[in-house]
Amino acid sequence: MALPVLGSSGESKVEWTPLGSMLSARTTKLQYAAGTTSTEKLSPEGKAFSSYFLNFGYSIDAYEVLLNYRSVSTTTSAPLDKTKGVGALLGGKTELESSSTTTSISLGVGYRF
Repeated sequence: MALPVLGSSGESKVEWTPLGSMLSARTTKLQYAAGTTSTEKLSPEGKAFSSYFLNFGYSIDAYEVLLNYRSVSTTTSAPLDKTKGVGALLGGKTELESSSTTTSISLGVGYRF
């Protein structure tokens, strides 16, 4: 019914099929019969980003130990029209939110020569 297209700018577009456009109240029955499609743009407004990392290294004689910890968190939200499109299909939601957290831990042991 719809295909989200993610852009590098953080803006998302929903490419509606003719049936999806009609069911989400973006087009009329006459436009559906004509095969009309529509595109809905979802622009993020509330954005947050944080990154934490810790690197630690220790050397014992000819050996070394390295520890790396990294955590990256992002949050974004986009306003929705609750009368049509994605907002209507999500039950009248006024905002689409997305968040992500990625954490990595690595340990390395090496020999210095």
